[in-house]
Amino acid sequence: MGLDGVEPNGLTFCYLFRGCSNQKLLDEGKQLHCLTVKFGWVESNIFVANALVDFYSAWGSLVDAKKSFDSIPVEDVISWNSIVAVYANNGLLLDALKLFSIMQFWGKRPSIRSFVGFLNCSSGSNNIQFGKQIHSYVLKLGFDHGSMHIQSALFGMYGKCGDIESSVAIYESVLERTLECCNGH
Repeated sequence: MGLDGVEPNGLTFCYLFRGCSNQKLLDEGKQLHCLTVKFGWVESNIFVANALVDFYSAWGSLVDAKKSFDSIPVEDVISWNSIVAVYANNGLLLDALKLFSIMQFWGKRPSIRSFVGFLNCSSGSNNIQFGKQIHSYVLKLGFDHGSMHIQSALFGMYGKCGDIESSVAIYESVLERTLECCNGH
């Protein structure tokens, strides 16, 4: 692109960060991070900033993921849900819950991503009580039937925690069974 005089845009950097995550290119991703800072994309493009959070979280570098998150304006709900999911997916439940609470304090609505992270965390730690609390919150917000990701995480959580009856009941309540849905069961 550079040789042809084509300027990269925010989407270019988002794809590059995802590619660096998928191809396990940490050093290249860090160089790309420097380039985005140089071009001013981190400050001016929320999607690039969120791609950085996701990039560092894919590497398990929570310190860098949190630093990237901290550089994002408080107003961005996508960032809040991303960082909550990052902490939950890494088993840092108390930190995730603290961020989740702060996010709601700032008036940001939780998304499917936060809830899937929490459900995965409860699956991994075999904490069915926490999983049931998240399930109740999901029901309260109406996410239970609108998202295949939530439904898969729910019956996966119940199944991994040994509540096969609840897992089967959720699976049977799914109106449209897709490959993603069946793989989660």
